Amino acid sequence: MVTDQLSVGHFISGTRRVGLVQSALAPHLLRIGGIRVVPLPFAATPIVSALWWHPSHTRDPEHEWMRGLFAEAGRVIAAGHTPH
Repeated sequence: MVTDQLSVGHFISGTRRVGLVQSALAPHLLRIGGIRVVPLPFAATPIVSALWWHPSHTRDPEHEWMRGLFAEAGRVIAAGHTPH
């Protein structure tokens, strides 16, 4: 998702287009040049992500691996660490 959000800058740089990204990404987008960051004229809605799967996939090795990856990412975020 972050990679998709960072590509917004390349699509709007030097144009009159508008793009919305998370505020934490704004400094990265400014490095592209030709972009101006302005506050939203409305209250932003929080982004909520969810993960679910059909119970038949509970023992599927690929699903177990992916769920473990998401669980670890959640622990890192909850602990306030930045992954390397």
